[in-house]
Amino acid sequence: MCYRTRDVEIAELRGAVAALAARVVALERAVREKSLVSDTANSRRFLIAIAEIVKGHAFTSAELMAHARDVSPTLRQAFAAAGVTSARRLGKRLQRLQGRPLGGLYLERVGADYTGAIWLLRVVADSQVEAGVPA
Repeated sequence: MCYRTRDVEIAELRGAVAALAARVVALERAVREKSLVSDTANSRRFLIAIAEIVKGHAFTSAELMAHARDVSPTLRQAFAAAGVTSARRLGKRLQRLQGRPLGGLYLERVGADYTGAIWLLRVVADSQVEAGVPA
């Protein structure tokens, strides 16, 4: 009968733990990447819903929330799907999306007034998106 020494068993266990740790890292990376792709697609749909309403005009979060509440069920649904329930939450969401080209859309903060930031959502050409610098 062959008995393994304690040191050999410990070495094997350490190897198994290292292999599991590597799998966890790979799985976490895959989840993060999938989440980023999903977040990008959701963010683009969110911005498209806004773009259809603002049509190139500057806006504030408060104005957009009022429009969603009073006029646009489509915008209201887009906000609900994104978890946006107030002008403040909308502003925070827009802050995260600003300066990040998303499928031909580019959001930028162009000023501020007494209600908060003033935003502009522009459609940009593919060449501008690739360069990351809208004209």
